[in-house]
Amino acid sequence: ILLSLVVFDCVRSQRRIHARQGEIKLLIDSRLRWQKAEWDIIGTPWVINSGMLLRLRNTENQRTQHLWVAADSMDAGEWRDLRRLVLLKPTQE
Repeated sequence: ILLSLVVFDCVRSQRRIHARQGEIKLLIDSRLRWQKAEWDIIGTPWVINSGMLLRLRNTENQRTQHLWVAADSMDAGEWRDLRRLVLLKPTQE
């Protein structure tokens, strides 16, 4: 039974990760476009060397998401630029 629970949790985790994949385009005013929707970045992003955690709010339906952006999902220059831009931008509250 324990093995079944571990396998089930692994499958569920992989589905959640797959559902949150996609290209991100950083817009002006602490907004970004992701999954064909515009999102406000709310609060201060949590940034570490391996990635950043963004709290997002959908501009249409106000639904919120936590999005982990991994540093190894892009080249070093892109990661450096993204980090700089996100940390310099004022956030929505």
